[in-house]
Amino acid sequence: MPEKQIFDLRKKVFFTEKVYGQSFLAFFCQNNLPAKFLRWLFGRFAFFSQLLGLWQKSFFSKKQIWPFLKKYQIDSSEFVKKPEEFTSFNDFFVRRLKPEKRPISSEALILPADARYLVFENLAQTGPFWLKGRRFDLKSLLQDGPLAEEYREGALAIARLAPVDYHRFHFPCQARAKPARLIRGSFYSVNPQALRLKPETLWENKRCLIELETELFGRVLAVAIGAALVSSIQTTYEPGIVYPKGAEMGYFAFGGSTLVLLFLKNKVLFKDELQQLSARGIESYALMGGGLGITCRRRT
Repeated sequence: MPEKQIFDLRKKVFFTEKVYGQSFLAFFCQNNLPAKFLRWLFGRFAFFSQLLGLWQKSFFSKKQIWPFLKKYQIDSSEFVKKPEEFTSFNDFFVRRLKPEKRPISSEALILPADARYLVFENLAQTGPFWLKGRRFDLKSLLQDGPLAEEYREGALAIARLAPVDYHRFHFPCQARAKPARLIRGSFYSVNPQALRLKPETLWENKRCLIELETELFGRVLAVAIGAALVSSIQTTYEPGIVYPKGAEMGYFAFGGSTLVLLFLKNKVLFKDELQQLSARGIESYALMGGGLGITCRRRT
């Protein structure tokens, strides 16, 4: 399966993503019977993800940190803790960053995570934008027919996090959040190879739905989606409190993960560059705090 090119919005260059566990995933994503059985086994039974999660939380997993930093060229100067201060690999994985390393844009809507982004301003008009010609199944994602109908012609932003990324996600705008609602599902991988093989992963995996009440964008839905090797999705906000944009909302434990933002019709205008790349099926890599969009009242 050919590697996918991603556009770095900061450096203005294309790059090929380094996939964690590349050799295993190359076999995992094959179309033969053993690989299909392995995907079914890992996807349907939480035990395997939970078992690996326990290992990654153990003291013995610390030895993975330095090789990981070196292989993926991760800048440890951004961390609040020093690398040697982490108690386990998962402690490193859910690391906090120094606030000044992720400045918050003055735009009304910001990027909620370090991730690879796809954006669409009208779900009803995007067509089968995902690989294999599959449409985004909003009803299956939300497990709520009436709610899905409300957002049928709304806007969508998909933020796909890789294991090498900072794994905390943040409020995209000033908002008051309701209690999170868990939607049970599978544990399929969300790495780019797996998504091309099984795009419906995004609306089949275990996920957490958070409703955000906002002044500028109306009711926004944030859906945190777990994946293979992810032991948990944790929210860190208090329901009912108004948070500024950029405040922490939660984090994903070990693994690759995805955050989806849904907006009602005619509420948001995404940045032109993000839209143009997404229309070509190209993911854009960007850091939390950068500009994502503005209200429909104006465009810059």
